Amino acid sequence: MTQKAWAFLGGKQVPQEDAKVGVMTHALHYGTSVFEGIRGNWNDRIGKIAIFRLAEHYERLLPGCKILRLTSRTQLMTLPDHR
Repeated sequence: MTQKAWAFLGGKQVPQEDAKVGVMTHALHYGTSVFEGIRGNWNDRIGKIAIFRLAEHYERLLPGCKILRLTSRTQLMTLPDHR
């Protein structure tokens, strides 16, 4: 089974083939970004993706966002429970 790839763009998840950025995008030219790797595995018992320590990943991401003056629309307390 081939799984569809997704990207996060403009505040929402979109199919990867629809995730387009302009050629003048600052991050494309200068590498302006904040990155935090998050791993998730399918859990048959609960029928959804189980993300390991989602809150901790988000907390590590926030200082980098602050340095680049990026704002987040998501508050830690509103993140879904993915355990």
